[in-house]
Amino acid sequence: MHLERRLPTEILVKLRAVKDSEGPLSLLTTPGPIFGQGPMPRTVHPLFVYSEMILGDEREREAANMLLDLYGL
Repeated sequence: MHLERRLPTEILVKLRAVKDSEGPLSLLTTPGPIFGQGPMPRTVHPLFVYSEMILGDEREREAANMLLDLYGL
C-alpha cells in the first residue's frame, strides 16, 4: 500500500490490521508526483511496482529484477 504521507502508529488499529503468519504489512510512502506518471494513462511509474515487488518473496524479487532489465531502472 502506498501512502502520501507518514501515518501515526495507531493507524494499524484504525485499519484493523492483524498479524499474519505469511508476513508483515508494508506501508510505503509516495515520494512525490512521479508516482502517478506511468508509461500509460492511469498507471504508476514502474519504479513503484518494483519497490513493492522487491519486498516480496523470491519469485516477486525475480520479477522485480526483470523490470530492472526491461525499463532500465
